[in-house]
Amino acid sequence: MEKAIEKAVKLLAEKITKDVKSEDALRFTQAALNLEHVLSVKQGIELQEHKAIKATIGKDIAKRLIGA
Repeated sequence: MEKAIEKAVKLLAEKITKDVKSEDALRFTQAALNLEHVLSVKQGIELQEHKAIKATIGKDIAKRLIGA
């Protein structure tokens, strides 16, 4: 998904040339920003999930060490 978003952003950026209407350039720019935001939110969620998994594993290891 990340590579697809990056590719879409690059394609949108390439569409903005001197002969593009300002309204279209604004739409392309906004679309690229929206895609980058989606990517950022996705990465943030994945990071939170990773931290939660690490915390759960850490608690499990601590319980095993204390119980041993």
